[in-house]
Amino acid sequence: MNVKTFVLTAFGEIVLAILLATGLAEAHGAPTLAVSPPTVQAGGTMTISGDGLGETGESVLLMLQGTSYQAPLGTLILTSDAFDNADFTVPADAPPGEYVVKAQNGPISAAAQLSVVAAGTAHSSDTAALPLGRPRARTTVEWIVAVGLVVLSLGTAVALLWHARSDLTAIDW
Repeated sequence: MNVKTFVLTAFGEIVLAILLATGLAEAHGAPTLAVSPPTVQAGGTMTISGDGLGETGESVLLMLQGTSYQAPLGTLILTSDAFDNADFTVPADAPPGEYVVKAQNGPISAAAQLSVVAAGTAHSSDTAALPLGRPRARTTVEWIVAVGLVVLSLGTAVALLWHARSDLTAIDW
């Protein structure tokens, strides 16, 4: 086997390994939770969706947690390992501030950020006026994909340079 074939074969195996790892990670990915809209009035309604939170038929407890206030939002029964677009009401006595909506199913949990504003406060779905918060943590799948793209880019560059080098040496002056 010549060096060029070896490099291309190794590159192909690396790409295949990354794709398989990403596929496996997505199939058994980290639990996720999404809340919409990101800002709600106390007493208002939010829509929650979650994924990777357990098995079909298991129940998930949803909580609203702040620094000085906690309240249960309710319980859901999972369809597959997820639930979509479930509406919940933020308790009317929730003080304004930053909260975490937490989904808990035994040892499996996921969380999402939520801002609560005072009841009666003008609320717009325009999030441009909202202050920027802390960026969310990256999931394992996102890190695997990012590293895979870097490796793929570097491997492509090496393969192209190798190919260009062998073409240049073949030129007969």
